Amino acid sequence: MMEEPMILLEVIGTVAFAISGALKALRHKTDLLGVITLGIMTATGGGVLRDLILGDTPPAAFRNPVYLALAAATSLAVFAAAGYMSGHKEIHMSPRYQRMLFVMDSLGLGVFTSYGLLKAWTLFPQNAFLCVFSGVVTGVGGGLIRDISVNELPYIFSKHIYAVAAMAGGIAEMILLNHVSQETAVLCASLIIILIRFVSARYHLNLPRISGFPEQ
Repeated sequence: MMEEPMILLEVIGTVAFAISGALKALRHKTDLLGVITLGIMTATGGGVLRDLILGDTPPAAFRNPVYLALAAATSLAVFAAAGYMSGHKEIHMSPRYQRMLFVMDSLGLGVFTSYGLLKAWTLFPQNAFLCVFSGVVTGVGGGLIRDISVNELPYIFSKHIYAVAAMAGGIAEMILLNHVSQETAVLCASLIIILIRFVSARYHLNLPRISGFPEQ
């Protein structure tokens, strides 16, 4: 399973989610430690939750800390770039910030959902529900932890089609795993998730919500 294409996908997902976590930390004006911590949590949180669900302990992030180190280095690079670019002035909810966060979140979601599902499938190939659930948790878990940490309504509950895209890609991957190679199934599922995210953003698609409900 750990062939070069799969390792490359893990690297892409780790970097993408680390960037999204670091950007969110910068927006909340955290210090360097906060930026690195939030980047690591976003990049590794979903995988840790998945491994705990699957009983694969200690989680892979602690057995092979290379991805944790990659997330930390990526977060540090984002911090340095933000400081160089004008003292965080362009980080505060500008269209550029929003686009970058969206793209990084979409890439990370696609890659981590599909890879997380594959890991569950290698352990429990007959349990489709567990496999899809594990994939979704891998994809959305880091962002969920990130948003809760900065006291925001989690992105998965408020922005476009997010967890639903992960579910759709996971179901497609489960079907594809019976017909094509693992690498092809993971790549196709990742692209499906990313495409759904981009289409939902382009056409402002969201799940139904009740806007007039009174606040407590």
